[in-house]
Amino acid sequence: QQAAQRSSPGPRAVAHAETDTYAFILATTPGTYRALTAGTEGPVSAEVGPSDPPATDDALERRRDAAQDLIATLRSANTQATEWLDALKRSTEADSTTSDGEMVAFSDEETELALYLLDDDSIGNLLRALNLLVSTAQQQAADALDDDDEYDGARD
Repeated sequence: QQAAQRSSPGPRAVAHAETDTYAFILATTPGTYRALTAGTEGPVSAEVGPSDPPATDDALERRRDAAQDLIATLRSANTQATEWLDALKRSTEADSTTSDGEMVAFSDEETELALYLLDDDSIGNLLRALNLLVSTAQQQAADALDDDDEYDGARD
């Protein structure tokens, strides 16, 4: 219940039952809970559809601002991920019982992070944005190389 109230990772209680001897709680993941409750919990999807209005100057300004915020956040997240991986490496090197390929025991904070990442909506929009940015950048780079090849052929 605390996880649901805080809108944080963790199981969501779906049902419970009691007998004189036992008590049962049926819990599920946040993503499954959203599906069961018709998506009444969690962030709203930001997918662009064909019925969206055309871009305005205000919308373009918001895109520019959001892009700057996103790159700053991604740089920070990459630095934090590097620090975590370094700390993980140092902690597993210090533990002589850990071998290559062995699962690492998570701390409570790492378990919270893992549960957040396992949630369907946790970083879904981030992954969609990164996919769009990377595929568009790759296409633009390929187009630029094609244009250079045509230009080089015209000079010969």
